[in-house]
Amino acid sequence: MTLGFGIVLSLLGLGALCALIFQLAAYALPVYAAIVAGLYANDSGTGPVGVIALAILAGAVALVLGQLAFSIRVLPVRIVVALLFAIPAVIAGYGVVHGLSGIGDTSETWRQIFGIAGGAIAGSTALARLALPRPEATAHLHAAGPPSSVDDRTGYALRPTSLEEESVRSRGFSRRRRTRQVRMAQGAVRR
Repeated sequence: MTLGFGIVLSLLGLGALCALIFQLAAYALPVYAAIVAGLYANDSGTGPVGVIALAILAGAVALVLGQLAFSIRVLPVRIVVALLFAIPAVIAGYGVVHGLSGIGDTSETWRQIFGIAGGAIAGSTALARLALPRPEATAHLHAAGPPSSVDDRTGYALRPTSLEEESVRSRGFSRRRRTRQVRMAQGAVRR
């Protein structure tokens, strides 16, 4: 009983670790930049505070520059930036899966196969995370309602829009009829 419980918990932990690795695959390049900058600063005699500060700064600069470069609509630039972010993710994914597959009694051939598959999945995850728009970047397009109900200063909706209003608005009714339709949908006006 206890052995079965331990096996289940170890499999859940391994799955959580793999999920975390694939969630963070897009940040492999900034992490590598931070590690290299920190090691260089440490070798040059900088103290521990300087090493940490330089590593954080290098990682943040790499992430921001990568995202700015990826926002450019020129295809060759986007391909180069995507490869710059995907190659470290492939290497990290390969290393993690190859190392974890060595825990069991697997042959070296299967470890290589699992490592290559893990690297490909990690690289694909990094590309997808980099290429897809962030939800907060497009939230104003979906939640704000019509342009007249958006505050120009903050970008937030002045009044909440309901699904009933949106469905009535999409049918193209006049403003008076829309108001009546919305009230009828809410049960405020009798037919």
